[in-house]
Amino acid sequence: MASDQEGLVKIGVILIFSGAGLFWHGLRHFRRTRRTQDTATSKISSAPQGFVEIQGYAWPLESGPGQSFPTNSEKRSVVYKSITFQKYVRRNKSSYWQDIYTFEIKEPFYILDETGIALVSPENMDFEAAQKVTAWKSLSEDQRSTLLRQNNNPDLPVKLTMFSGSYRVVEKFIYIGAPIFVHGTFTSARLERASLQNPAIGLFQKEVIRLAREPGRKKALFDRTGDGQICEDEARVGFFMTASQVLKKQATDVAPVQFYGEIQSHGEHPSFIADCHQEHLMKRLSGWLGLRLVGGVVLIVAGVLAFGYMFTGQIY
Repeated sequence: MASDQEGLVKIGVILIFSGAGLFWHGLRHFRRTRRTQDTATSKISSAPQGFVEIQGYAWPLESGPGQSFPTNSEKRSVVYKSITFQKYVRRNKSSYWQDIYTFEIKEPFYILDETGIALVSPENMDFEAAQKVTAWKSLSEDQRSTLLRQNNNPDLPVKLTMFSGSYRVVEKFIYIGAPIFVHGTFTSARLERASLQNPAIGLFQKEVIRLAREPGRKKALFDRTGDGQICEDEARVGFFMTASQVLKKQATDVAPVQFYGEIQSHGEHPSFIADCHQEHLMKRLSGWLGLRLVGGVVLIVAGVLAFGYMFTGQIY
């Protein structure tokens, strides 16, 4: 009898906590969706002072031929990355992935669009970035050594290389040149029309403008599946490849790019940075939203009923 009650307690706790997590995740996405819908998207050159949303493309503060940048496990240059090492844990009848170490590069970078450029200060901002989950054993030796070298933690367990089947790597990153969407507080530059004398930024802005004016060319370059649509990942990789080509070029006769201000976290409104534009962000946030909310409530109720049955012997 005691063992049955212990089993019901475990089931009830698991159901309630799982339901609460699922419901909170859905509610968070619902609120973020509503904020995105209720806030007008601005161009950088015409962004008002205060809370704004701006979509553009990520760019590092320092750029040019020969410049080195942080990379992900695929050795693609990024302006932001988060790497979490996880261990597969079994306890009694339950199992889960446990974080053992997280390494994050979260430095300021630029957001650029057809009209200008602004500084993004990501401190205290959330990152709504797609995750890449890779089993440690499926990584090449070169990828493993790169991740271990960049993690900046000499105490990371050596057993990562010994018991690789029990570990995985969860990566979140934003490529250089990738589409981004920023919610935050905009402050205009002290100089009314400051400019950045950086040929690489100017060349990339020209490519952004050209691709916007030539959708056929953009589709031919980015549409890898040939379905006539540019999905979120195709846009991300396509603009990264465009940026990579720009960074290899030597140019001196490019017009300066106008700098308009800085986007920071807002104290009252949760601020975030997404690794895609609004169209793809809305699809990501709204996907399975209703099912998450309803599923969370159902799991919580099931957990409560499990506790009720344990105490009364009846199912209500």
